[in-house]
Amino acid sequence: TPLRRTLPKTGHISGEHVNGVVGDVMLSSSTSSRFKVTLQESDAGAAFENSLGVYEVRSDGRIADVRLLTENVKLGGTFLVENIDDGSTLGFFIVQDGARLTSASALDVAGVGIDVLGGTAMLTQGGDIVDGATLFLSHDASLNVDGAQHALSGVKIGASVSLQIGFEDQIRDEVSSDEDFQDVVFTVEALPPMDIIAG
Repeated sequence: TPLRRTLPKTGHISGEHVNGVVGDVMLSSSTSSRFKVTLQESDAGAAFENSLGVYEVRSDGRIADVRLLTENVKLGGTFLVENIDDGSTLGFFIVQDGARLTSASALDVAGVGIDVLGGTAMLTQGGDIVDGATLFLSHDASLNVDGAQHALSGVKIGASVSLQIGFEDQIRDEVSSDEDFQDVVFTVEALPPMDIIAG
């Protein structure tokens, strides 16, 4: 799948244009062991107060080093992701309305994990499944609860090159989802910044 130059701004995104997160080289430990993730409050137009997290995908496909970056993307912010293991690639996840779980003390930044049970990714806290948590992963749509892709990506070129990612936070069916993929939008930049785009 080719890299987009930009993400669509608004509106319904048709299925053939839902490209997932492409350009793995931009998220690979072969590029850098440090990445900057930037959210903007204006990007978070969703009704839900979603959480954003990151994980590493090992060369054998295992999910490891799961980290919750923010409990509520509407607060915006910039986050540093460091010490990426050799041979790993970053993946991202959102927790639908995760701020609600945090306020109910069902979710804490510390001890967050992802387990795959019956082919579906489940959020864990201290090794226990978090009741009521719906999460969507970027790297493998088949692990999402609806088996659908929830991420779009494109290259953003400014003073430096970054990968822009947008998430859809609703179950993707004809009833629930507006298919705009603008519910969580952020950029990921390798440090030091990349000056060449591969692929």
